[in-house]
Amino acid sequence: MLRQNEKLPYFTIKTAFIVLGVSLIGSLVIPLLLDAMGIGYNWLKVIVTAIPFAFIVPYTTLVMQKGKKMDLSFWTIFILLFALTALITYVWVFEGVFI
Repeated sequence: MLRQNEKLPYFTIKTAFIVLGVSLIGSLVIPLLLDAMGIGYNWLKVIVTAIPFAFIVPYTTLVMQKGKKMDLSFWTIFILLFALTALITYVWVFEGVFI
């Protein structure tokens, strides 16, 4: 009998909306609040924008969907996504594409 592979994480509609919401908050709302408070440090924007997305993807796929704890696989995915998201945000902020 064929069963779904337990090692592969999956997305549901709820998970997709959570990731979308946190991504929008992290990439639009938080930097706009930093600008409104007069905090104009570009490196802070890079870090603050990358952390929510890098955290919510492994959290929704591993902790919410599979019921796992925050173990080594969670932190590995977090660090890889943080590095990738920070690199993309760095290009946005320092090349002037970012809001």
